Amino acid sequence: MQHFNIGKRGRFFKILSIFTFVFIFSCGEPTDQNEIQKITSTYINNTNTSVKIINYKNSKKFERIIMLNKSLVQKNLEGSDEIPDSIIYRSDSAKVIFGNQKISKFKKFDNSNYNFLDGKNYNTNFPSTGSTEQTYTFTAADVNNAVPCNGSCN
Repeated sequence: MQHFNIGKRGRFFKILSIFTFVFIFSCGEPTDQNEIQKITSTYINNTNTSVKIINYKNSKKFERIIMLNKSLVQKNLEGSDEIPDSIIYRSDSAKVIFGNQKISKFKKFDNSNYNFLDGKNYNTNFPSTGSTEQTYTFTAADVNNAVPCNGSCN
């Protein structure tokens, strides 16, 4: 029976090759579909006025208006390198203006039942593997909790 002795140097290169192989194949874009989450965020205006959302991310400002009894839907792929800054739930802070008469301001981690940036305030469903649907409904309670600004809300 023949026995090969690769020596210390040979073992070192063999181990180095294995670590290099593992490192190369563990980097880059996610390869498992479970690593990429499709997230659909829906914001429903169930108030008696228009809802203007102004959100901020990385010093950029984004504005949207949701008319009475309408909704805004945003879709993105979480885990991707191309998540737009305009996605509301990922904002650093936001303002909500109700009919240019009342305003609410929020930061990501403000503790409030009306903070639509806080994930715990969403109605969340998981319809399939790798997919999340989250909904926030603006109601009369959101309007009542807002501060009057009498037409100068921006």
